[in-house]
Amino acid sequence: MPLPPSLRPLATLAIRYPHLEGQVVWLEDDEFTFQEADELGLDPEEIAFYAEGLLIEGFYLSWALLADVDAPAEPLILQLTCAQDAPPPAPPLPDGWCTALIAGGSGCAAP
Repeated sequence: MPLPPSLRPLATLAIRYPHLEGQVVWLEDDEFTFQEADELGLDPEEIAFYAEGLLIEGFYLSWALLADVDAPAEPLILQLTCAQDAPPPAPPLPDGWCTALIAGGSGCAAP
């Protein structure tokens, strides 16, 4: 079964950046729970299918492509933010990270 159109960018990014790691962030009771640093992230080819499973289970989902501020054109993490009750806002960026802007060039959004 093909991916829904809303998730196809995730698969495209995984192909374009094969070194990406998927990171899952949960929002519950207005608190973000980040994946522990020692936990394994999602492999690039798993990201879109994991996101699809969350949508099928009824979760809201947003995502962001993150990069080190010193190398914004080389994203390293595709962050999936999940919530049960409403679309989740973006979680705060960790120190030293920025949102990689793919469309129209690369750069960092102000944290």
